[in-house]
Amino acid sequence: MAALSDLISTLAIVTKLPEATVFAFGRFAREAGHIAQKGRGRGAAPMTSRDAANLLLAVLGTDITREAGKAIEKLRPLRGVAYPILTPSVSALLNWLQPLGWHTGKNDIYRLKANFGEFVEFLIEQSFGDDLNRALRSIPVRENMGSAVNFFLEQSGLPIEELYSEQDRKLKHPNAILIGGDVGISLRFKRASSELVAEIGYPIASRGILSIIFSDEERDQAHGDFEVETRISEFSIAALGACIQGRRLPKQAKHWGVYRQLLFPPLEARGRK
Repeated sequence: MAALSDLISTLAIVTKLPEATVFAFGRFAREAGHIAQKGRGRGAAPMTSRDAANLLLAVLGTDITREAGKAIEKLRPLRGVAYPILTPSVSALLNWLQPLGWHTGKNDIYRLKANFGEFVEFLIEQSFGDDLNRALRSIPVRENMGSAVNFFLEQSGLPIEELYSEQDRKLKHPNAILIGGDVGISLRFKRASSELVAEIGYPIASRGILSIIFSDEERDQAHGDFEVETRISEFSIAALGACIQGRRLPKQAKHWGVYRQLLFPPLEARGRK
């Protein structure tokens, strides 16, 4: 069981934000009714994936802690649209997200039935076990190619066997894939335009093989010549999921790889004593 204080400490660790700042976000989000509130200490309300998602949305959505509630109310109802190129790896990701519901329309447009808040909740819940880890490690990564080339080959449909030698197109074993390096998830929010892009794929190439654009379809999208963008990755998502499950991260680590190993271990390693 995790309390709000645990979520705050965990999110501060992975974002490197001051814990007092994250605490303020949590406080104002709870006062706005978006995080469960009941007692203190051992009697505090146990946190759910919805509570964790709302804390993450508050941090993502505003710099002003007092506006945490408004930020959650702005981001949570956003609706997602994707224009995927249906390669085998993209189809596998669409199937992984199928519990959220896809509605396919004209021109190969995929509309997500779930809103953005539910999407983040799903990702957090997928980190309770191996599902998030497994989904990311299912994305093809070629051993001798950078992220930009991997992205291009996954999207282009070009005959890779005619362009590269067998050695060059050799795929990494899933457990050799570096989460946050080779593959990952990026949630990028453009605050002025209130548009959010979720990308699943190759983070170094800054492109996802599956990109979902979340926006308010009824809102006028015109905005001024200024934009502020915030971003979080699979590490914040998985850290909150681990926290809810009672797994805590060390506050100090010599390098980021410590958190990677704890949150995204080799698939057969989880559960070992």
